[in-house]
Amino acid sequence: MEMDKLKNKKVAIIGMGHMGKAIACGLLNARFKKENILISNSSQDNKKVTEQAEWIILSVKPLGIKELIEDISVLSKSKLFLSVAAGLRAAKIISYSHNKKQKIIRLMPNMPVAYGQGVIGLYANKNVSVLEKVEVIKFLSVLGTVIEVKKESDLESLTLISACGPAVVSYFISLFSKAGVRLGLSQSVAEHVALKTFIGTLAYLQRTGTSAEQLQKEVATKGGITEEIILSLKESNLFSLFEDSYKKGKAKIDKLQDTL
Repeated sequence: MEMDKLKNKKVAIIGMGHMGKAIACGLLNARFKKENILISNSSQDNKKVTEQAEWIILSVKPLGIKELIEDISVLSKSKLFLSVAAGLRAAKIISYSHNKKQKIIRLMPNMPVAYGQGVIGLYANKNVSVLEKVEVIKFLSVLGTVIEVKKESDLESLTLISACGPAVVSYFISLFSKAGVRLGLSQSVAEHVALKTFIGTLAYLQRTGTSAEQLQKEVATKGGITEEIILSLKESNLFSLFEDSYKKGKAKIDKLQDTL
Protein backbone atom coordinates (compact mmCIF):
# COMPACT_ATOMS: atom_id res chain seq x y z
CA MET A 1 0.00 0.00 0.00
CA GLU A 2 2.84 2.39 0.87
CA MET A 3 4.50 1.87 -2.52
CA ASP A 4 1.14 2.34 -4.25
CA LYS A 5 0.91 5.73 -2.54
CA LEU A 6 4.42 6.66 -3.67
CA LYS A 7 3.63 5.61 -7.23
CA ASN A 8 0.88 8.23 -7.25
CA LYS A 9 3.27 11.00 -6.21
CA LYS A 10 3.98 13.48 -8.97
CA VAL A 11 7.71 13.73 -9.61
CA ALA A 12 9.40 16.06 -12.07
CA ILE A 13 12.64 15.13 -13.80
CA ILE A 14 14.30 18.27 -15.14
CA GLY A 15 17.05 17.46 -17.61
CA MET A 16 16.95 14.58 -20.05
CA GLY A 17 20.62 13.74 -20.31
CA HIS A 18 21.84 10.18 -19.80
CA MET A 19 21.04 10.12 -16.07
CA GLY A 20 17.66 11.80 -16.38
CA LYS A 21 16.67 9.26 -19.02
CA ALA A 22 17.99 6.37 -16.91
CA ILE A 23 15.94 7.46 -13.88
CA ALA A 24 12.80 7.90 -15.98
CA CYS A 25 13.34 4.51 -17.60
CA GLY A 26 13.85 2.86 -14.21
CA LEU A 27 10.66 4.33 -12.77
CA LEU A 28 8.62 3.33 -15.82
CA ASN A 29 10.10 -0.18 -15.75
CA ALA A 30 9.00 -0.36 -12.10
CA ARG A 31 5.45 0.37 -13.30
CA PHE A 32 5.20 3.93 -12.04
CA LYS A 33 2.39 5.73 -13.81
CA LYS A 34 3.64 7.61 -16.85
CA GLU A 35 1.37 10.56 -16.11
CA ASN A 36 3.04 11.02 -12.69
CA ILE A 37 6.57 11.23 -14.12
CA LEU A 38 6.78 14.77 -15.45
CA ILE A 39 9.61 15.32 -17.92
CA SER A 40 11.17 18.65 -18.81
CA ASN A 41 14.10 19.69 -20.95
CA SER A 42 13.29 23.33 -21.65
CA SER A 43 13.01 26.58 -19.69
CA GLN A 44 9.27 26.95 -20.26
CA ASP A 45 8.49 23.36 -19.25
CA ASN A 46 10.75 23.60 -16.19
CA LYS A 47 8.34 26.02 -14.53
CA LYS A 48 5.31 24.00 -15.57
CA VAL A 49 6.52 20.70 -14.11
CA THR A 50 7.86 22.40 -10.97
CA GLU A 51 4.42 23.81 -10.29
CA GLN A 52 2.74 20.43 -10.81
CA ALA A 53 5.18 18.13 -8.98
CA GLU A 54 5.85 17.47 -5.30
CA TRP A 55 9.45 16.37 -5.79
CA ILE A 56 11.84 17.94 -8.30
CA ILE A 57 14.71 15.82 -9.61
CA LEU A 58 17.44 18.19 -10.79
CA SER A 59 19.22 16.25 -13.50
CA VAL A 60 21.09 18.95 -15.40
CA LYS A 61 24.85 19.38 -15.45
CA PRO A 62 26.36 21.12 -12.38
CA LEU A 63 27.20 24.27 -14.35
CA GLY A 64 23.54 24.57 -15.40
CA ILE A 65 22.03 24.19 -11.92
CA LYS A 66 22.34 27.85 -10.89
CA GLU A 67 20.34 29.12 -13.85
CA LEU A 68 17.74 26.38 -13.43
CA ILE A 69 17.15 26.96 -9.72
CA GLU A 70 16.95 30.71 -10.13
CA ASP A 71 14.38 30.13 -12.86
CA ILE A 72 12.10 27.92 -10.73
CA SER A 73 12.87 29.21 -7.21
CA VAL A 74 9.60 31.12 -6.78
CA LEU A 75 7.62 27.94 -7.50
CA SER A 76 9.76 25.52 -5.52
CA LYS A 77 10.16 27.03 -2.04
CA SER A 78 8.07 24.39 -0.26
CA LYS A 79 9.09 21.50 -2.51
CA LEU A 80 11.79 18.89 -2.25
CA PHE A 81 14.82 19.05 -4.52
CA LEU A 82 16.49 15.76 -5.45
CA SER A 83 19.78 16.82 -7.02
CA VAL A 84 21.94 14.44 -9.06
CA ALA A 85 24.44 17.16 -9.99
CA ALA A 86 27.85 15.67 -9.19
CA GLY A 87 29.99 17.64 -6.74
CA LEU A 88 27.39 20.35 -6.10
CA ARG A 89 27.01 20.75 -2.34
CA ALA A 90 23.63 21.33 -0.68
CA ALA A 91 24.80 24.68 0.70
CA LYS A 92 25.50 25.90 -2.83
CA ILE A 93 22.02 24.87 -3.95
CA ILE A 94 20.62 26.78 -0.96
CA SER A 95 22.52 29.88 -2.07
CA TYR A 96 21.09 29.57 -5.58
CA SER A 97 17.53 29.23 -4.29
CA HIS A 98 17.86 32.10 -1.77
CA ASN A 99 15.78 29.94 0.56
CA LYS A 100 17.47 28.76 3.77
CA LYS A 101 14.60 26.32 4.35
CA GLN A 102 14.91 24.63 0.95
CA LYS A 103 14.59 20.86 1.32
CA ILE A 104 17.45 19.17 -0.52
CA ILE A 105 18.41 15.57 -0.98
CA ARG A 106 21.56 14.98 -2.98
CA LEU A 107 21.59 11.76 -4.95
CA MET A 108 24.41 9.98 -6.70
CA PRO A 109 22.90 7.26 -8.88
CA ASN A 110 24.59 5.25 -11.60
CA MET A 111 23.34 4.17 -15.00
CA PRO A 112 22.03 0.70 -14.01
CA VAL A 113 19.12 2.46 -12.23
CA ALA A 114 17.45 2.19 -15.64
CA TYR A 115 16.94 -1.53 -14.95
CA GLY A 116 16.54 -1.52 -11.18
CA GLN A 117 20.16 -2.56 -10.59
CA GLY A 118 21.68 0.76 -9.65
CA VAL A 119 23.52 2.07 -6.61
CA ILE A 120 22.16 5.37 -5.33
CA GLY A 121 24.08 7.41 -2.77
CA LEU A 122 21.86 9.73 -0.70
CA TYR A 123 22.49 12.71 1.56
CA ALA A 124 19.67 14.80 3.05
CA ASN A 125 20.09 18.31 4.44
CA LYS A 126 18.60 19.29 7.81
CA ASN A 127 15.46 20.76 6.22
CA VAL A 128 14.29 17.31 5.12
CA SER A 129 12.11 15.54 7.70
CA VAL A 130 12.72 11.93 8.70
CA LEU A 131 9.40 10.94 7.10
CA GLU A 132 10.31 12.64 3.82
CA LYS A 133 13.70 10.93 3.77
CA VAL A 134 12.13 7.52 4.45
CA GLU A 135 9.66 8.10 1.61
CA VAL A 136 12.41 9.06 -0.81
CA ILE A 137 14.49 6.00 0.11
CA LYS A 138 11.46 3.76 -0.40
CA PHE A 139 10.72 5.47 -3.71
CA LEU A 140 14.29 5.07 -4.94
CA SER A 141 14.55 1.44 -3.84
CA VAL A 142 12.83 0.38 -7.08
CA LEU A 143 15.90 1.70 -8.91
CA GLY A 144 18.43 -0.31 -6.93
CA THR A 145 20.35 -0.18 -3.64
CA VAL A 146 20.11 3.10 -1.72
CA ILE A 147 23.07 4.00 0.50
CA GLU A 148 22.52 6.92 2.87
CA VAL A 149 25.58 8.82 4.05
CA LYS A 150 25.65 11.04 7.12
CA LYS A 151 28.55 13.18 5.92
CA GLU A 152 28.06 15.00 2.64
CA SER A 153 31.72 14.50 1.75
CA ASP A 154 31.12 10.73 1.69
CA LEU A 155 28.82 11.25 -1.27
CA GLU A 156 31.82 12.30 -3.33
CA SER A 157 33.49 8.96 -2.52
CA LEU A 158 30.38 7.14 -3.73
CA THR A 159 30.46 9.27 -6.86
CA LEU A 160 33.93 7.97 -7.68
CA ILE A 161 33.16 4.32 -6.96
CA SER A 162 29.53 3.72 -7.95
CA ALA A 163 28.63 6.58 -10.30
CA CYS A 164 31.89 6.42 -12.25
CA GLY A 165 31.99 2.66 -11.79
CA PRO A 166 29.97 1.49 -14.82
CA ALA A 167 32.33 3.31 -17.19
CA VAL A 168 35.39 1.95 -15.37
CA VAL A 169 33.98 -1.59 -15.38
CA SER A 170 33.18 -1.20 -19.08
CA TYR A 171 36.79 -0.14 -19.65
CA PHE A 172 38.02 -3.38 -18.10
CA ILE A 173 35.52 -5.41 -20.12
CA SER A 174 36.94 -3.78 -23.25
CA LEU A 175 40.47 -4.74 -22.09
CA PHE A 176 39.35 -8.38 -21.85
CA SER A 177 37.88 -8.12 -25.32
CA LYS A 178 41.02 -6.58 -26.81
CA ALA A 179 43.15 -9.26 -25.18
CA GLY A 180 40.93 -11.90 -26.74
CA VAL A 181 41.37 -10.39 -30.20
CA ARG A 182 45.15 -10.25 -29.71
CA LEU A 183 45.04 -13.95 -28.82
CA GLY A 184 43.27 -14.80 -32.06
CA LEU A 185 39.56 -14.61 -31.26
CA SER A 186 37.24 -12.71 -33.58
CA GLN A 187 35.99 -9.31 -32.38
CA SER A 188 32.42 -10.54 -31.86
CA VAL A 189 33.48 -13.68 -29.99
CA ALA A 190 35.95 -11.76 -27.82
CA GLU A 191 33.32 -9.16 -26.88
CA HIS A 192 30.74 -11.85 -26.09
CA VAL A 193 33.15 -13.89 -23.96
CA ALA A 194 34.39 -10.81 -22.08
CA LEU A 195 30.85 -9.68 -21.22
CA LYS A 196 29.70 -13.18 -20.26
CA THR A 197 32.76 -13.65 -18.06
CA PHE A 198 31.91 -10.51 -16.07
CA ILE A 199 28.22 -11.43 -15.82
CA GLY A 200 29.00 -15.00 -14.77
CA THR A 201 31.58 -13.92 -12.20
CA LEU A 202 29.15 -11.46 -10.60
CA ALA A 203 26.42 -14.12 -10.48
CA TYR A 204 28.81 -16.58 -8.82
CA LEU A 205 29.96 -14.06 -6.22
CA GLN A 206 26.40 -13.03 -5.38
CA ARG A 207 24.93 -16.52 -5.15
CA THR A 208 27.76 -18.12 -3.21
CA GLY A 209 28.62 -15.16 -0.98
CA THR A 210 32.27 -15.62 -1.92
CA SER A 211 34.42 -12.50 -1.69
CA ALA A 212 36.29 -11.28 -4.76
CA GLU A 213 39.64 -11.97 -3.08
CA GLN A 214 38.59 -15.49 -2.09
CA LEU A 215 37.52 -16.29 -5.65
CA GLN A 216 40.93 -15.15 -6.89
CA LYS A 217 42.59 -17.61 -4.51
CA GLU A 218 40.28 -20.43 -5.55
CA VAL A 219 40.88 -19.97 -9.29
CA ALA A 220 44.54 -18.93 -9.18
CA THR A 221 45.85 -22.25 -7.89
CA LYS A 222 49.54 -22.49 -7.06
CA GLY A 223 51.71 -22.93 -10.11
CA GLY A 224 48.78 -22.52 -12.50
CA ILE A 225 48.09 -20.28 -15.49
CA THR A 226 45.73 -17.92 -13.63
CA GLU A 227 48.26 -17.42 -10.86
CA GLU A 228 50.84 -16.43 -13.49
CA ILE A 229 48.49 -13.76 -14.87
CA ILE A 230 47.56 -12.41 -11.41
CA LEU A 231 51.20 -12.28 -10.28
CA SER A 232 52.14 -10.40 -13.44
CA LEU A 233 49.38 -7.84 -12.80
CA LYS A 234 50.57 -7.37 -9.23
CA GLU A 235 54.20 -7.01 -10.29
CA SER A 236 53.23 -4.32 -12.79
CA ASN A 237 51.76 -2.39 -9.84
CA LEU A 238 48.32 -2.21 -11.44
CA PHE A 239 46.64 -1.22 -8.18
CA SER A 240 48.86 1.85 -7.78
CA LEU A 241 47.94 2.97 -11.31
CA PHE A 242 44.28 2.35 -10.53
CA GLU A 243 44.51 4.26 -7.25
CA ASP A 244 46.26 7.19 -8.92
CA SER A 245 43.45 7.38 -11.47
CA TYR A 246 40.90 7.69 -8.69
CA LYS A 247 42.98 10.36 -6.96
CA LYS A 248 42.77 12.35 -10.19
CA GLY A 249 39.01 11.83 -10.20
CA LYS A 250 38.81 13.15 -6.62
CA ALA A 251 40.89 16.17 -7.60
CA LYS A 252 38.46 16.81 -10.46
CA ILE A 253 35.50 16.84 -8.02
CA ASP A 254 37.36 19.23 -5.70
CA LYS A 255 38.13 21.54 -8.61
CA LEU A 256 34.51 21.42 -9.78
CA GLN A 257 33.28 22.42 -6.30
CA ASP A 258 35.65 25.40 -6.30
CA THR A 259 34.31 26.67 -9.64
CA LEU A 260 30.58 26.37 -8.88
